[in-house]
Amino acid sequence: MRQIEHYFATGGETFKPESEKKAGESIAEELKAMREEMAALREEGTAGKSGNF
Repeated sequence: MRQIEHYFATGGETFKPESEKKAGESIAEELKAMREEMAALREEGTAGKSGNF
């Protein structure tokens, strides 16, 4: 229905819906954020201490 409304409202321009992120993209972004957070926590935990986390 939105496509038809858009077509008439724009004088014949076709409607192109926004592409949604794929599941893999969302997971990759979340994984990257988790890695960055883990790295920051490791740096905080090992600052001023000797030894591993």
